[in-house]
Amino acid sequence: MSSHTRVDATSAESCHSHRRMDRLYTLLTGTLDEEAHTMLQAVQRLITARSKHPEVLFVFEHAAKMPCVARAVLLYAMAIEPDFCTYMMQRVDVDADALSEFVHSILGPNVEQLMNGMMSMEYFVNTCLLEYVTM
Repeated sequence: MSSHTRVDATSAESCHSHRRMDRLYTLLTGTLDEEAHTMLQAVQRLITARSKHPEVLFVFEHAAKMPCVARAVLLYAMAIEPDFCTYMMQRVDVDADALSEFVHSILGPNVEQLMNGMMSMEYFVNTCLLEYVTM
């Protein structure tokens, strides 16, 4: 292993350690904790205040049990729910500038592709994850 490779690996680990303090990063890469489930419940309240469609409950029942669905819901909410996006940007454990760039440059276009059936939910979540962690 060359010294250049070791420096790159060390640098990458340092970056990963720093990013682990970013709440969106941990939502996308870690296990869903109690706070993530609280966020899902808040998003559910925001959505059910506007829609009583039976599929809304179905989605949130799956989000409670399936991390990919939960991440998709949270990502989608950041794109379409200004209150949720503002909440995330105002957190001290989120890089507001990075999140703003992510929402406008990456998340918005990916949500559009998801809603147009051009990508699956899993592909949507994985694409957003990859784009965010490599920003």
